[in-house]
Amino acid sequence: MEAARAAVRIAEINLGYCRVTAPIDGRIDAREFDVGNYVGDGQSTVLATIVRVDPIYAYVTPSESDLLRVLNRASPGKPLDYRETAIPVEMGLADETGYPHTGKVDYIDPSVDSGTGTIRVRGVFDNPGGAIMPGLFVRIRMPSERREDALLVPDRSIGSDQGGSYLLVVGPDDKVERRTVEPGVEVDGMRVVDGQVSPEDRVVVDGLLRARPGLQVMPKFETASEGKPAEAPPAQVTASH
Repeated sequence: MEAARAAVRIAEINLGYCRVTAPIDGRIDAREFDVGNYVGDGQSTVLATIVRVDPIYAYVTPSESDLLRVLNRASPGKPLDYRETAIPVEMGLADETGYPHTGKVDYIDPSVDSGTGTIRVRGVFDNPGGAIMPGLFVRIRMPSERREDALLVPDRSIGSDQGGSYLLVVGPDDKVERRTVEPGVEVDGMRVVDGQVSPEDRVVVDGLLRARPGLQVMPKFETASEGKPAEAPPAQVTASH
């Protein structure tokens, strides 16, 4: 009787080997063997490969200085445990404008690569429906600073010479004036600026080669229907980078 029970148990175990189940959801590639083929032969055999697509992971290697700015913002003055403190991260595909996908950091390498001065960071993103395919090139952005009422101007309006960066603005008497500024981060074609400019100033964004300080001009304001406006006022928004 005992021998018969043992034989039944062995048969159940062997039958269990005939059904292979995946421990994760995902997409499977082409199978390497068809029904009826012999597999194994004393060695492990890859039947097919399953790729997990939801959630999906993206890897980025920021410099140590960039990463430290992000960590100091998320946890100022103390060590950060990314498993308890969520670090937001944004992602955009090569054919997308901006960074429409949001996620969070779920892994940071414990050491810096001394050869490159970078550290590997992994972000995790929801991917319902598997729209984002594994292996794609993506753009990653992690906010390191948040400024309320940041002043932005069109990026093409900023000039530069030996004296530094500057803007040309049209004064109350319609004369061009030069204003020294310090450019910051770029946000969707706009540039954060600090310096001698205010939200009320009219910034020259077209015809920069013809405009000179002290020159009398006939200003033309930017409108949505015009492709290349002559001037536009700065904008105040909340900027993150």
